[in-house]
Amino acid sequence: MARPQSSNVCADTPLRLTFNEPMVLGSRGKIAVYRAANKSLADVFDVGEAGFTNNFGGKTLRYIPIQIAAMSCPSSCSDLTMKNVRRPIDISCYYPKTPKDDAAQPVTSRTPAYHGIHIENLTGDSPEGAGQIVGLPESPVRGVTLSNVHLTAVTGLLIKNAEDVELKNVKCDARQGEPLILENAKTH
Repeated sequence: MARPQSSNVCADTPLRLTFNEPMVLGSRGKIAVYRAANKSLADVFDVGEAGFTNNFGGKTLRYIPIQIAAMSCPSSCSDLTMKNVRRPIDISCYYPKTPKDDAAQPVTSRTPAYHGIHIENLTGDSPEGAGQIVGLPESPVRGVTLSNVHLTAVTGLLIKNAEDVELKNVKCDARQGEPLILENAKTH
């Protein structure tokens, strides 16, 4: 975390937390973060919030409070309503963005492996895209279940480099293009 006298630092650098067991994201609860130096409370994140804003240096920043990202990541979330968010569903093994073309790389201990992700009862609208579920050619996202999901966006939901993606009562209203974009993906 940047000190108050720091300059030329990113104001919205994501806080990354590592847990010693799989994290399950529910629809309520809070995560409290304490300073190591004096054990004082640094911040509290309400996992039930679909998003919040914060003023920093006269600018309003919009946050999605919880994004689960890890080398191996089973997780679930349910009963969410998201309004005017960039991408209601954003599961990606790439950082910072998904390349158009990518060849498989050797699998190492640092290769992400996303699996066992369950999203249910989600309603989301976006001025951009419905979202993405994107794995790597060498490590596809596996075992994703979307149940009772309704997305409204300009572009559809991209599912790429993914296996065993189950779509139950999923509706995507895309104003441009296909509602569901499959690239090297197996859905049922």
